[in-house]
Amino acid sequence: MRTTLSPFLQISLLICVGCARQAHIVAPPTLDQADTAYVRVDLDLSRRILERLLEDPDASLEDKVRAEQKLARQDWKFHRDISAARARLARADARGVKRFDSWLILSRIEREARHFDAAGEAAKSALHHAKSRSQTKDARIQLANTVLLQAMTGQKEAGNYDRRLLSEASADLSEILAEEPGHREASTLLLGAALLLDHGPTALWAWRSYCHIPEGRSAQGLMSEPGRALDRLLPVWQRRRLTRRQQEELVLALAQSRFFRYAALVARKPHSEDSAPLTGVPRVAEIVAYSEFLENVEELTNEFYRLTALRKENKAAYMQQWDRDARQLWGQLLFDGERPRFTRRLFAGEIDRRFGGYISFGMVDVYYGLAFGHRFADDTKIIRQYGHEVELRFVALDSMVSNFYTSWFWDGKSAVGGWAKPRTIYQVRAEYADGPFRAWRKVTDPKLRRDIRKKIAENSVSDDALASSNPYAYLPGLDYRLELLCLERLLESVRTEGRHGAQVCMAFVAEYERMTMEFSIFAHEGRHALDEVLHPAHFNWRRLRSEGFNTWSQAEKEFRAKLSEIAFAPDPQMAFHVAVLDQNIGDQTGHGQAGERIVKGIVEWMDAHRDDVAGLNANRPLLPQFDLLTFEQIRAAVRKMDPLASGHR
Repeated sequence: MRTTLSPFLQISLLICVGCARQAHIVAPPTLDQADTAYVRVDLDLSRRILERLLEDPDASLEDKVRAEQKLARQDWKFHRDISAARARLARADARGVKRFDSWLILSRIEREARHFDAAGEAAKSALHHAKSRSQTKDARIQLANTVLLQAMTGQKEAGNYDRRLLSEASADLSEILAEEPGHREASTLLLGAALLLDHGPTALWAWRSYCHIPEGRSAQGLMSEPGRALDRLLPVWQRRRLTRRQQEELVLALAQSRFFRYAALVARKPHSEDSAPLTGVPRVAEIVAYSEFLENVEELTNEFYRLTALRKENKAAYMQQWDRDARQLWGQLLFDGERPRFTRRLFAGEIDRRFGGYISFGMVDVYYGLAFGHRFADDTKIIRQYGHEVELRFVALDSMVSNFYTSWFWDGKSAVGGWAKPRTIYQVRAEYADGPFRAWRKVTDPKLRRDIRKKIAENSVSDDALASSNPYAYLPGLDYRLELLCLERLLESVRTEGRHGAQVCMAFVAEYERMTMEFSIFAHEGRHALDEVLHPAHFNWRRLRSEGFNTWSQAEKEFRAKLSEIAFAPDPQMAFHVAVLDQNIGDQTGHGQAGERIVKGIVEWMDAHRDDVAGLNANRPLLPQFDLLTFEQIRAAVRKMDPLASGHR
């Protein structure tokens, strides 16, 4: 598994992801081996490989630096050993390569430890060592993140903060959003800074950017009501102070749009010398209590995940503390009449009704965890495939408190992007909001483009040898090549319409989101729903066994869903890259088995249609030449494998 995963992969790993622990280390140790173990949620194996790599005299200087950086992050994330993390990063920095990464990692570690001054200095060092526009933006965002968290902590604990530093951070964030409108983290941070600086117009711009609302349009769906309130309140909050009634409306609108921590921030913040905070207003007090509950649950759950990674978790103790926190909030909620007796089910229903919260405990593979987010969008969608259709509810979750154990473990490399339940599709919005900007930078930042082309050149050389040994193997050169082809094709499509500057970025992001949603959510999860409707669970008396969708193996379910993902994608090459072309091809997970089955089918199709594939070299293995297939040829290959397509013309 490569060190920096494709932006597509960030959104494609769904809840049905499994993992298989490897029993041994393949020598010599490599970063790819360590990353593969990490993505398979095997922390011990990943660390052993990285430590062996540091001892390997033949390992490159750059690989050793990257190994130190990865181990430093693990030292802090899993072992809470900040001294060991600092020492590793100091050794990495002293080697003189990839110094930006070392300082950026250190800044994040120090910020998480609430060492704000050290975090700020590390972010400034990262900025000093930045070698690309993307790195410069990342360092500025990291610094702004530290400044805002320090200000919010100061406001909550002492009622004061450094407005000068906050103003500088606000200016940096505004500059980033001017180039990349809609950037999720920059928008979020700018909204918080503007609220602390009493600058309504900037806060409104940041809020609209976060929600991806084009200029001249209004918020839609669940965001329409808070959007109208913010459109009315924020433009005037600069020239004059808001009245107490307006402050209360602002708190409610921020909470309605799922910015609970910022709502609590505004509620606690006096808006004039003689005005008291709004925390005495019952409805506002309820929001502040909920915000504190969310912070407690996040801290509690992350610690449970950390202990899970170390194999020291105590599920019973975790749930007991969860219940204590939930009962405390239950006692602070407002009810008409007598307060009902607390149960987890009633509590989850009230959180959904009052705050749009979605709470679900469960297993992801063998790991117990929590999905806790808030409804950002809630709509219906008709899924049509091969003459069949089903109506589904589509829910986009945002403001995630927890996105299951694997997302926390992967730490941004990958994440749970969504899941399906009967007649309902859930999408984790953050995983779809961030990916487009990573993709945008890869195809527009000159340094990042050069890096990808270098990886293509380095890895494509070995693809033929890999495919000769195993015709269905994961091919890193093809992987990088398809990624760049898809991104360049998308960029060219939005440039041809006369757009310039930030308009191109906005169009690229919107189209990227649309395309990836179509195949990875609607086509993939929609196929799961269709299969469940077309093959309901039943008992076959003749065979004396249960049959139907619920009895299928995960590999069978994923095989069919991935076929639909590719066949109904706006760009089937992109969908193949996301759904199938991964280093887990052929492993024991459902995704790996399904992916290998699809690769075999495509190779067989290419073999049977050699004369139809333009430019095909008969002396080379077939899979490395996948990018020669047209869109229709890719669709034809997957339809040939699909039992649902075989009876449909």
